[in-house]
Amino acid sequence: SGLVYNEAESSITGVPQEPGIFSFQITLTTDVGQSSVTEITVIVRPISAALGDAVNLTIYEEEANLLSFSGGDIPWTLETGRTLDQEAARSGVGLLDDQDSVPGFNGLPAGVIQFNWAVSSQSYSDENISPATGEPISPNDRLWFNFGGNVPQSWSAFIDGERPFGSPFFPRGTVAVPMPASSNNPRWIYRKDDAFSGGQDAAYLDQVQFVDTKSFMDDVRRAGNLNFDFEFRSRTMWLPFEFPLGSEPTDGSAGPRELIRTSSVGNGQTVSMSAWLEGPGTVDFRVAVSSEENDVFEFLVNGAPRRTLSGTVALGSPEGSVSFDLPEGLHYIEFRYRKDFTVDGGQDFALLDDVIYTPTGTAASMAARFGVHPSDMDKDYDGDGYTTHQEMVFGGDPNVRDIPSNLPKFVEDGSGSFLEFGVNLELGDVTITAQHSPDLESWEDADNAVMDRREGNVEFYRIPVEPSAADSHLYYRVIAKPKS
Repeated sequence: SGLVYNEAESSITGVPQEPGIFSFQITLTTDVGQSSVTEITVIVRPISAALGDAVNLTIYEEEANLLSFSGGDIPWTLETGRTLDQEAARSGVGLLDDQDSVPGFNGLPAGVIQFNWAVSSQSYSDENISPATGEPISPNDRLWFNFGGNVPQSWSAFIDGERPFGSPFFPRGTVAVPMPASSNNPRWIYRKDDAFSGGQDAAYLDQVQFVDTKSFMDDVRRAGNLNFDFEFRSRTMWLPFEFPLGSEPTDGSAGPRELIRTSSVGNGQTVSMSAWLEGPGTVDFRVAVSSEENDVFEFLVNGAPRRTLSGTVALGSPEGSVSFDLPEGLHYIEFRYRKDFTVDGGQDFALLDDVIYTPTGTAASMAARFGVHPSDMDKDYDGDGYTTHQEMVFGGDPNVRDIPSNLPKFVEDGSGSFLEFGVNLELGDVTITAQHSPDLESWEDADNAVMDRREGNVEFYRIPVEPSAADSHLYYRVIAKPKS
């Protein structure tokens, strides 16, 4: 029931009222009177289950298939052939002016919701003239996302105009939105105003995921190589993204290359990530932008823009490689992508990677003088067997195959034999400890190290090497660890 055959238009329309499997015969007749009979089977599923499958719903990495809310004047339906996986949810077909179509969920716990969305609708244009005022108006044929309430009064994000899903290489329509409340009722609302229509007059939704907040923040930190605490104060978030030009995992795993990207939002919206940092030190990052001229990426320090980019900026280009020195004191930094109120351009995104803060007086800040990025401290650029961190601690050059000059070594003079090693006083983030062992298994701190001399910023310490009646052999090592 619920379906009607229109003989004049040769069409079947309507909304099925009951789920199940239904078979029926149809007769096809040509203009010359030839006919054939064929049987058609239609599977009618509850709209909540069907749309749940269509959007590839996962809740905390577990598959689910239930949309718990469907409302508005016409329910959302299935759409094939348009999305990255060829199946998505589509706003209700045949919406009239001042109508809407709404799917959603009820009672979701706190976390982060991620999804891909697209729209083809009325867009801002001088051709959209208000009949009442004769002035151009901004559209309200939009796809909105909120947690309940009426639009436009209550919203977290919206898009309008021509906003496609993108490609498998770069899915343009990805969004992440925080859900801080203990219980959340997310809604996607395609609403038409009472004036104009445009495009396909449709909204699309796919690949909905729910993630706990800690896991999401850990993923962002890993993908962007962030080494400091950060927060999101905008309505939408930067999110992790697998990308061939992104950085390799820094935890030693064989995971994909990643970076972080802005959520896909409409005109007049902002995606922001911020942090408090104690100077002095240096903020380094790589950024890429693909936008129209007035949609800009901004790096701000204490509210003032320090780097502004728009148009096309390639990842790894000189323009997109930023290093900024923070003076002494507490500073509020922000990475912001800000859209104006008119048109889109390019892919409409910003990408960030290798976002690292290096306090002054660290091994990483010393390495920067040699042109080494702070994320590469564990690499051996010159192939001499010493990482950049070891070269900085023990007086080497990361760009030259050499033996660091301050490595531990045995020396002799008229007063005896000693183990000598150097400590660079510039390295405020490193603790150097000398140890000894009789068997290379059990180690104890050598507490008899005495400073012998100072050369520039390096203090040289000596440990007397004396025969031991208890041990026939005594081994020494010097360990450099990050200061806790």
